[in-house]
Amino acid sequence: MHGTRSCGLRWAAGLATDLAAVLVALSGAMSTANAAEPPWAWPQGAKAAVSLAYDDALDSQLDTAMPALDKAGFKASFYLTLGSEVVQRRMADWRAAAARGHELGNHTLFHQCSRSGPDRSWVTPSNDLDQVSATQLVAQIRVGNTLLQAIDGQRERTFTTPCGDLRAGGAEYLGLIQPDFVAIKAGLGGVVADMAAINPYAVAVEAHQRALSLRRDLLGEKHPLVARSHSNLGTAFKNLGRLDDARAQYEQALAIEELALDATHPQVADTLNNLGNVLQAQGSPTGARRALERSLRIKEAAFGQDSIPVAVTLSNLGALLLDLEDLPAAETAQQRALEIKEQRAGNDSLTVAISLTNLAQARRGAKRW
Repeated sequence: MHGTRSCGLRWAAGLATDLAAVLVALSGAMSTANAAEPPWAWPQGAKAAVSLAYDDALDSQLDTAMPALDKAGFKASFYLTLGSEVVQRRMADWRAAAARGHELGNHTLFHQCSRSGPDRSWVTPSNDLDQVSATQLVAQIRVGNTLLQAIDGQRERTFTTPCGDLRAGGAEYLGLIQPDFVAIKAGLGGVVADMAAINPYAVAVEAHQRALSLRRDLLGEKHPLVARSHSNLGTAFKNLGRLDDARAQYEQALAIEELALDATHPQVADTLNNLGNVLQAQGSPTGARRALERSLRIKEAAFGQDSIPVAVTLSNLGALLLDLEDLPAAETAQQRALEIKEQRAGNDSLTVAISLTNLAQARRGAKRW
């Protein structure tokens, strides 16, 4: 597992720093998930592990951090923003770092972040993750793995999320890339009670719980960033199939956002979209439809009628309407989502292929095919 990253600290406390903090995993008096299995044993009799991680591929990491680490005999994880000029200009230095035992991880090509979040005015429109579909981002991340393999020759890889954002174009994406990585870091670090029982893709729950606690302490209960932590924790629970816990977190996020932000803020729309998906999975279609339709109205006003975030919610709404057997409305929603994605992503993109499948399902339900 890897430590808290630099952008994670900015995200948690609004502070800028280049050095990622550490994730400390203590064995202590550990219990095991299965009594028949021996307890976790640290190599060479160690009692703890400290993971150092650095994000964004900065010159200072090569010039300052790495020499200090090498002098102390420490190895660290460096999560590269692969479109960075520093990666291109200093490719030989990154390759040499990997040869010395440092890990090179995937931090996406362009470090795109959601512009709709609180205090995100620094995100440029051209680098706004809200305007990138989940399938587009996944394709970019996989290109990043290929580039990293060309640098260090490794096939196993870990990933960390830029800005702690778990959604692209309003849709969750971590589940789509899980097969591509041996572990994913999606939040702040903390103490891992039992390494034998750890799920490298479920660490986000503990991480986001820690982030939520820190934000509450720093910002108070009703800050929009506290709401974002509730929402991120809800997504982590949803990825584990803990739908009741996910719903509770999304509902808490929504309550804070409706007080702290305008009721038509894009962050409210994201939470409504996620809540609608959970309600549908729980078999509450009426509540799901209300949430998704409200999310759609907010996104249309905030991003425009033909934006990727609107297409994402239209696809979710179309799937729900198909389940409700409102077949004409389902087909209309999926057709509109397809037209937006063709316009914004191009006819040959993966996201268009997914929308074509969704539309085919709606038309099959309506017995038009």
